[in-house]
Amino acid sequence: MSQRNIQKTILHIFSRIKDQPIELVLFLCASFSIVILFLMLFFVASEGALAFSKFGLDLVIGQVWDTNAGLYGAFPLIFSSVMVSTGALAIAIPLGL
Repeated sequence: MSQRNIQKTILHIFSRIKDQPIELVLFLCASFSIVILFLMLFFVASEGALAFSKFGLDLVIGQVWDTNAGLYGAFPLIFSSVMVSTGALAIAIPLGL
């Protein structure tokens, strides 16, 4: 092997050694993010299951919100959120382009 090839090989080995701790930290951060994401998904699903078991499907499709009568219909809230988001996108997309 020539002197130049040996130098390239040594530089390659040292660069890999230098990159490995960074790759490990990034892998651990990504793994932690995925675990947190699944924990959040589990929490939302378990709390949502409790709400659906108590109020049924009327919670999503019901249109009356009366706390005194125990009626909780979130459809108007969900629909207005979708409409506001659509309006915001209609303004933001042309401005962003």
